[in-house]
Amino acid sequence: MKIACITTSQIPSSTANSMQVMKVCQGLSQVGGAVRVWSPGRGSQPWEKLAEYYGLTQPFEMQWIPSLRWLRRYDFAYQSLRQAQAWGAELIYTWLGQAAVLGLWQGLPVILEQHDRPTGKIGPKLFQSYVHHPGKKRLLVITGALQRALEQKYRISFLPGEIQIAPNGADLERYANLPDSSGARAQLGLPEALTVVYSGHFYAGRGMDILFGLAQCMPQVNFLWVGGRAAE
Repeated sequence: MKIACITTSQIPSSTANSMQVMKVCQGLSQVGGAVRVWSPGRGSQPWEKLAEYYGLTQPFEMQWIPSLRWLRRYDFAYQSLRQAQAWGAELIYTWLGQAAVLGLWQGLPVILEQHDRPTGKIGPKLFQSYVHHPGKKRLLVITGALQRALEQKYRISFLPGEIQIAPNGADLERYANLPDSSGARAQLGLPEALTVVYSGHFYAGRGMDILFGLAQCMPQVNFLWVGGRAAE
């Protein structure tokens, strides 16, 4: 099956959504799909660099399309769908409401992955247009709480075949043959003590003030923070 993945995530990028998109596309490719990804941008990157950057092992195709932000990604969604159809796509997998609705209008099966309630003036309207369209579609949400929130807000009740709850996964092979706690501390040059690790961004709103407070209150604990952008 030819699967066209349409995302507004910048690739390559260190953002969580960019990482998640590339892992999803690898997963689709691993189960036998012929995957091609469309992302906004003017450049290109060789697969070897993308594989090293994202920790990928299963190759898939990438396509970058220039997009004007003031057009709210409608130009990107339209061009992506045109290219996907020319490629012979049999399924659209997207995180973009515009692409999901346009795909249904073109008669293609569509999977829309949703991580939060739609926002803005256009987002809720696109979402309602998607869920009420009679075409072949499935909504993918990451939690049961999100499903309930969508049903309550839009006064709908999804049938079992219309929605799938699928939390973000992990590459299990990357966690095979890891050292034990003492061995990991030795490799990282950390003292042999209780170690608490935080992994993620360091910008405001991520709880860094809480982490600072914890470190100050518990000097006997070794805190390790991993992540953030270079400026942070």
